[in-house]
Amino acid sequence: IDIVAAGSIVSTADLVSGGTLNLDTTNSIDLSGRNQFSGVTTFTAADRIVLGGANTFADAVDMTATNSIAFAGDVIASSSMILSAANIDLTGENQLAGELTLSGATIDINNTIATTLADVTAQNLTISSTGSITGRGAMVVQGGSVAGLATLTSVEGDILLENENNNIEGISLTAANDATVIESDGIVIKDATVGGTLSVTSNNGLAANDAAMGEMGVGDITAATINLNASEGGIVSQSSNLVADAITLTAASGIGSGNDAAINTNATTLSVINASFDGADTRSGAANVNVMATSGIININNTGDVTINDLRNTGSAVPGNPDGNITLTNSGNVILNITSSSGAIDANYGGNISDSSYAGDVFITGTGTNTFSTQGVGTLSGNADIIAENLTVNNVSRFGTQTSPIGLRVNNNFTLSANQGAVYYLGSPPAGDVVTREGLALLVIRGFIGISSQQLIDIETLGEIDPAIFTEVRNYNYDDVALLLPADQRYDYDDDETENEEEDKATGARGRKEK
Repeated sequence: IDIVAAGSIVSTADLVSGGTLNLDTTNSIDLSGRNQFSGVTTFTAADRIVLGGANTFADAVDMTATNSIAFAGDVIASSSMILSAANIDLTGENQLAGELTLSGATIDINNTIATTLADVTAQNLTISSTGSITGRGAMVVQGGSVAGLATLTSVEGDILLENENNNIEGISLTAANDATVIESDGIVIKDATVGGTLSVTSNNGLAANDAAMGEMGVGDITAATINLNASEGGIVSQSSNLVADAITLTAASGIGSGNDAAINTNATTLSVINASFDGADTRSGAANVNVMATSGIININNTGDVTINDLRNTGSAVPGNPDGNITLTNSGNVILNITSSSGAIDANYGGNISDSSYAGDVFITGTGTNTFSTQGVGTLSGNADIIAENLTVNNVSRFGTQTSPIGLRVNNNFTLSANQGAVYYLGSPPAGDVVTREGLALLVIRGFIGISSQQLIDIETLGEIDPAIFTEVRNYNYDDVALLLPADQRYDYDDDETENEEEDKATGARGRKEK
């Protein structure tokens, strides 16, 4: 049946169509009955299409209106639907089994089963689905004066938007299980609540310094696992609050920024890498990283106890340029875990450990009660836990232990504000200043094969020190009493002094401690 009208097409009866039905009008289509369409249905209206009652479509549906398409009742559609209008509203208890091709400024869809999306173009898109939401075609959600936003909810399933041509300005996700989003350029994750793993990749397929490169903005995100990859772009905070057992952040143009714009995380395991691998060179070092294509800093503010597998940045190594710097603020205890030949915290990632100047500095701030420890992997492998040109550690309770000191490669200055500290230096000690809090019991431990370090150990209480390390001690202080080792083991050794040993012992003015 073909009906073409110059005016509106209106029906209040219950319509039953057994074959193909084409309705075409220069005004509106208004069908208020309970309708059943068995064949292909095509509606075209210059103004609007309104279906007031319940409607069943057994075959393909193609509807186009200039202003709006609205279904007031429930819709059962067994095949594909193509809907195009400025405003599209299917908010009833719908069962939409076929692929949906949607085009409009504002689109609002509710589906009580799984939802499959073909191509979608919208300024604001809202889809609520009891089952999974799967995007087979490209989803383009771009706003005009206000940024476009896709709000997607899967009550019982997954959200899978893996088309490489997706272009979504902003997204809000709720999924019972996993959620995966591929984005062709930049994206803002406004908020997300995901029961399983959230994986978002932006700037998909773009090369370093591509004109289309965009940032990944992150807001309030909760999931069991969070994996965010900005590819050659950067990750920036949009009132960020990332909560997950494990969080992995990857970018090449910075993760967080200065001026207190840190990425706020709450993770038990954290991996953060800022490095470009596009056109990577073959320099020896931790990885094949394109140093010249990497920029930006890492700025992380974590809440709670955390194991850091990777906190790595590649920078320009230009004096005064903050690119390459790493800032970590953490309220809980920190365990450093080296997972490759690079340090757990590495501000010279992709560079060579023999470089005379490392790319960036590391700044660590605690709450005064938290501790830093290591799993000891660096001790066994000869890799440092922290690699930095300059290292500043503020307001931590303990920085390493005598059995598991923090391994360092610090070229220049090392500042440590802690109650207790134990470190060892791989290679040479810092060439600049080593500044510690007054009264700090800092152990600079020697005894690892191939590791050289300072030989003076300043301690406050002997009870904190394992006697085994005394084999490396040349002299030490305990309270106000100076205890000296045998003369031939001291730097001030003089053969003539041996004549006075018995006299010194008798008077008590000077004592010798036999080893």
